[in-house]
Amino acid sequence: MLNKIKEISDIPKEYREFAEVIGLDAFIKLVRYMGGCLVYVPLESCVTRAVRNRLIRKAFNGDYKAVAKTYRMSEGHIRRIIDKGE
Repeated sequence: MLNKIKEISDIPKEYREFAEVIGLDAFIKLVRYMGGCLVYVPLESCVTRAVRNRLIRKAFNGDYKAVAKTYRMSEGHIRRIIDKGE
């Protein structure tokens, strides 16, 4: 029956926001694959943490304070990322 959905107005109101955000085709795929499951959507910061840490390590020139200021993080957190490969 999912193949009969042709526009967002075919979807019940409580689910339309998902379809509007990710698109109708992606919504239908999500329903087919994950329908009935409880799904956790991570925060953007969780998804991008590894990339951020890699960029911090690449930008590090020995000045923890400068990198901390650039990334708006504490110097201690920058040290953990640099020193422990966090």
